[in-house]
Amino acid sequence: MASKEIEFLLNPQPWETTDPAFQEKIGQEFMLLRYKKQLKHMDVSPETGLSIGILSSIELGHNGSGSKRARLRWYFMYARYLGIPLSDIFMNALEKKEEDPRIMTTPGKYYLRSEDWVMERVREACRLLEMSGQCLTIKAVTVATGITKKGLYKYDRVKAFLREKIDNNKLSSRVRDSQFEEQLLEMAQQAAQELLLARKPITHRAVSDLLGLPERAIVNYPQLKKFLGLFVDYTRPILTAECERTLLEQVRIGVMELEELRLPVTYQAISEKIGIRSYTWLAYDQIRAFVLQHLDSRYLRGLKEREQREEALIPHVLEALNELESAGKSVTFKSVGKLLGISHTRLKTYPRVHVLIEQRMISLGSRGRRGRGSNDEVLSDVQRSISSLIGQGARVNNEAIAREMGGISVVTLKTYPKVRMLVDDYLSSDHHYQLQQFTLREEQLLSQLEAAIQDLEALGKPFSQSELCEKVGMSISGLKRYPRVKALLKQKTPFPHIYQRDRNQLEEKDIMQRVKEAVIDLTDRGEPITLNRVARQTHHTRRVLMQYPQVVLFLEQSGYKKRKPRSDREEELLNLVKEAILVCKNNGQPITQKKLSDMVGLGTHTLLSYAQVKALIAQTVGEDKKERQERYFQERQDEMTQRVVVALQHLRDQNRKITKRAIDKLVHYSRVCSRYPKVRVLVEDAIRAQRTTNESNTD
Repeated sequence: MASKEIEFLLNPQPWETTDPAFQEKIGQEFMLLRYKKQLKHMDVSPETGLSIGILSSIELGHNGSGSKRARLRWYFMYARYLGIPLSDIFMNALEKKEEDPRIMTTPGKYYLRSEDWVMERVREACRLLEMSGQCLTIKAVTVATGITKKGLYKYDRVKAFLREKIDNNKLSSRVRDSQFEEQLLEMAQQAAQELLLARKPITHRAVSDLLGLPERAIVNYPQLKKFLGLFVDYTRPILTAECERTLLEQVRIGVMELEELRLPVTYQAISEKIGIRSYTWLAYDQIRAFVLQHLDSRYLRGLKEREQREEALIPHVLEALNELESAGKSVTFKSVGKLLGISHTRLKTYPRVHVLIEQRMISLGSRGRRGRGSNDEVLSDVQRSISSLIGQGARVNNEAIAREMGGISVVTLKTYPKVRMLVDDYLSSDHHYQLQQFTLREEQLLSQLEAAIQDLEALGKPFSQSELCEKVGMSISGLKRYPRVKALLKQKTPFPHIYQRDRNQLEEKDIMQRVKEAVIDLTDRGEPITLNRVARQTHHTRRVLMQYPQVVLFLEQSGYKKRKPRSDREEELLNLVKEAILVCKNNGQPITQKKLSDMVGLGTHTLLSYAQVKALIAQTVGEDKKERQERYFQERQDEMTQRVVVALQHLRDQNRKITKRAIDKLVHYSRVCSRYPKVRVLVEDAIRAQRTTNESNTD
């Protein structure tokens, strides 16, 4: 069959020139055959020896280069597993049309559609979104087309088209109060002048403190942010050296005073001494180097104290080691720690102590086997330990045997083959014995339980599980450990709450009288009549009250309103959320889940319990967040473009070489060219222009 398939592939075929997307159709045919056999990729992969990624490459029709490209031998292997010649698959794919109903009903939905079909649906969705005035986002496109983001982005043309469309439809920046921003700008100019006269560094924090605004609020006003950015960037180089000298002198005085008072020299202590926060003066290299020379941190003090404790502990460890050797006992971390009153884990934290004990254990050959000799000696000790544990009535396992023997670990015990076989045999026989005891105990409990049920049924009144447990003398949880006993309990007492209610059930007239009194009491106090309030007044649950038709009728006549159906409630909440979203958009406020829940008057958890409301909130919040991020990125890009223009002019005036690194230093922003496309184009044009000018001057 392989020779016929190779002959078929070597002969000229019509699909070689008429259908360029034929490889994708072949992949569709493979996928249809796999679905017909009700197989998954994970079922096919181990049988064919092809990975799941290779199977996906075949079915997706990847014909590019790299690891995703499907190879011919993979097609042969896949076709051989499906039991169909490859030539038949090729001919079926050639004869198949895209409107094939098998494709429409495939569980993969639009997974088998061609790229042209998906592209057409995406274009139509974008056109409808633009006509309706909705925001064009990837989430809106996926909702309109019914295709997931992953399904859209697997096609390169669709991915490029969507990115271009979304980039071209970015919304304009949010309009702010221009009058208030102008006032802030004037105040910021005055604050900058005050800082200049006081010879203090001009920073965002310093200006925001004078304005009475939080530092993060400056970015909300573009003009103010632009002014401070330019002012800070070009005044800082002038005052940096002088500020560094002034701060260095203050820090030196603070450190000297702390050392004279014998107080620890820390960043916090220095800041409190000179009245300046640490991050302000740590920005200068000279000051940071000076402080590091005199620093007395908690970590260094802890190391010194630890070394002192270890030095004092070593003599006691030596005494404990000698005592264990003279007594002929094994030397382990646990035995040494027990003599010293210190845990073995604590001993291992001291490096020199750890090395000392390890060396002694190795020299004495006591690391693990306690100096035991042959396999027979250990076997005899294990047999004695098992006999001792059985006599004590204790449970026999590896841990108990090692503990009874003393000075040997479970890991070491398992290294002896005869010992391991003996313990495994005993544990296996013990397991069978325990199963037999469990079965006998279950039989005894069943007989006792049946006798108790007969006694209680003879009294002619209902009984509960608690009464049965009292008769047997065991708790409910103890009885339910046995499967057959549990089944009998469930059979004889299926609804314990019914018996409880039957035992204490009142006449309907008495309950009706209590309900009337509760309604009158609530009316006198001016409280609304609800089922919960009436239930609390009558000392009955809501379920009990709703069992009586007269009580329900009386409550409805008294003004009690039943809760609306969930569908009606969801529709009402959906309208409220839409109104809240519209209000937020009109006021220019950010749309968040908490904001919407506060405006609707319900908790976030309650609001999100409705599926349609949750979907609307998730879509709106996601779109609003993306819009705000896009606006912020555009604002930041415009700001950085202006700063880069000033920096380029500064480099040209000083006749310096224009490089990306020089621009980063001047604007105080690393990799600014790689982050913002407009800045990158601007800088590259400037570099080319300077290079051209230099070449012409050289000529």
